[in-house]
Amino acid sequence: MALNAPQLSSYNVEVGVHNFLLKGLFAPRSDFFVFINDPDHATYPFEEAQLLPLDVTYQVPGIRQNLINLNRDMVAFISVLETRQTERLQYVQASRRVVFYTEWFAIRGELHVHGEARDDDLLDTSHDFFALTHAEIHPLRPIAVNITRKMPFVAINRHRILAYNVYHP
Repeated sequence: MALNAPQLSSYNVEVGVHNFLLKGLFAPRSDFFVFINDPDHATYPFEEAQLLPLDVTYQVPGIRQNLINLNRDMVAFISVLETRQTERLQYVQASRRVVFYTEWFAIRGELHVHGEARDDDLLDTSHDFFALTHAEIHPLRPIAVNITRKMPFVAINRHRILAYNVYHP
């Protein structure tokens, strides 16, 4: 009798990485948040990937490959684009409306953190990626690629955040 390997979930994503946007499929080798927060993984694999330059002055239109591995430390955010795929993600239920500023984007959404977290200290050092739901991404300067502006879920890397503020509409 053959043993069946567990079926891993894959996610249709857009990934902000230093000066590029990657569009593709992400299939973490374990639970989504466990995998992206595991410091033993130096890179993340993306299948059916297209790496597109953000800067309008770049001379190349982009790179398409069956597999592209991105340096974990350079990933600013991973956006999961399909609501049905977010149903299997696990994160803290308490949330706060926050705007994050990265090199290229302002990202607004519901940051899922413990209720006792202070507004001036929301991003602890226990992990690198944090969950945002009901997210909107706004370019801070002209970009050479179309990006999905609203998505149900974004994992944001605290090391790529330049600044943040709690959002009071």
